[in-house]
Amino acid sequence: GCIALRPLTDTCGEVKRMYIRDSHRRRGIGNQLSQTIIDHAWREGYTEIKLDSLERLVGAVKLYENMGFQRISPYCECPEDDHVCMNLFKDTKAGNTE
Repeated sequence: GCIALRPLTDTCGEVKRMYIRDSHRRRGIGNQLSQTIIDHAWREGYTEIKLDSLERLVGAVKLYENMGFQRISPYCECPEDDHVCMNLFKDTKAGNTE
């Protein structure tokens, strides 16, 4: 699988391109990748993480919600009708890993 983090501001990073091959899904890899990128973001000094996904990616949206991400108003453009944006602050559920 893969996952990336890019800066949006000095205090906010954005999760990009989480992907896990079909043959490797439902093995906890998404949880591991997500927690790793969250921990990395906090170590880099970010206090907020944002991401965007699509409602049709039910497993991904559920994973993010289980990690503590909350739905927010769109912060980026997307041509898809089922676009969803989310964020996580350092002091929330998945944010307190230190």
